[in-house]
Amino acid sequence: MLSPRGVTVHPGVVTADDVSLLEDIQRRMITLGGCLDPHPAFLVWRGMQTLRIRLIEECRTAAAIAAAMADDQATTSE
Repeated sequence: MLSPRGVTVHPGVVTADDVSLLEDIQRRMITLGGCLDPHPAFLVWRGMQTLRIRLIEECRTAAAIAAAMADDQATTSE
């Protein structure tokens, strides 16, 4: 597919005559990432749906471990 700016885009390939445009596209791809397939996109979406719950549980577990270690005489703070 040829865009109005003279950039040719094929799956996995981008070509252009303007080097600065290619550098801008590369920088954006590194920053933003590529396009996900449907299944990985679903997995990311599903993970985001449970992120809050998982973080709450991780913090609760970390607090319980820290409390147990604080009460343990074999644990020292350095």
